[in-house]
Amino acid sequence: MIKISGVSRKYYCRILYLHIALVLVYNVFVLSTPSEVLYTMEFGLYVSDCKKIRLVVCADCSRESSAPFALTHILLTPKFDTRGVVSSHFGKAGSRIDSCNEAKKVIEHMELEKDIPVIMGAAKALDNEFTPENSEGSSFIVREANSRDLAPLHILCLGPLTDVASAILTDPSIAPKLTITWVGCPSFPEGGYEKNLENDICAANAILDCKSRLRIITAAATKAFTISLAELEYRANNRGAAGCHLYNHTLDCFESTTSKASDEEGECWNVDAMAGAAFFLKCHETQIIPAPRISDDMKYIDALDGKPVAFCQWIDARFTIEDFFAKLSLQYPLYKRFR
Repeated sequence: MIKISGVSRKYYCRILYLHIALVLVYNVFVLSTPSEVLYTMEFGLYVSDCKKIRLVVCADCSRESSAPFALTHILLTPKFDTRGVVSSHFGKAGSRIDSCNEAKKVIEHMELEKDIPVIMGAAKALDNEFTPENSEGSSFIVREANSRDLAPLHILCLGPLTDVASAILTDPSIAPKLTITWVGCPSFPEGGYEKNLENDICAANAILDCKSRLRIITAAATKAFTISLAELEYRANNRGAAGCHLYNHTLDCFESTTSKASDEEGECWNVDAMAGAAFFLKCHETQIIPAPRISDDMKYIDALDGKPVAFCQWIDARFTIEDFFAKLSLQYPLYKRFR
């Protein structure tokens, strides 16, 4: 055994500490840059295959910044086995194309474009409850539902239900194979205006009538999903290209709606679509009721013989937001900010 004198030991320790410091600096400022990050989305957390969720996301990513937040959260969560993203329309001509482009940006910033396909959804809402609005997106859902994969298929809808309704209307045999979670109804039982519902009421009634398992996250549950612009800059703008994109995209959306802001707004943004991912994190409360119908003025109509539907009126918003920022921080260690 080699003996080290007091003086030699002092210099040896200094060299050792310097080596450790250089390794830490290298890991933070070199390996953590966007081009070098290993996008395993695992963070050392192991999720067994039996607990993973086979998922297709239908999202109107370009309507505002809420859906991009939700999509980023989903792709950062190891329990989701995301098979694809279907770009949803949001009631305007060409909106499905805008949603497709924004979803691709989110995925490209996370360097997952080789793993997560983005498929174009329907161009507009259903004309009625019985005729599908066929698209590549609805065909993708049908193929995924009819695949040999034995894992249950979940469809998470962050916008209107047009694409999943069209898939079921095209091939009704897939309905029992699907579990649909939708962020898009007014509070129950009073009803009222809700943007995702407004964009396709016929699709909503078609899904309420079909044989798929259905969970609905209402406006009462999503209203607490609010983040401040200060929190967003502090916790996202220095977290990889993905975090920077969310920050800049939110600023763009914020500036485009400034004239509509009330005196209660001005420094915050509602990221209600994040409730979709939160539903799978078991931080919610639901009420099982017979599926109602929905009128043209977005009011609920009782239907006592309807299938059981889980209505979610409360989700722990702050738990969800903290989970999102924790995963973003783990995946993208601090590095210089993008401007």
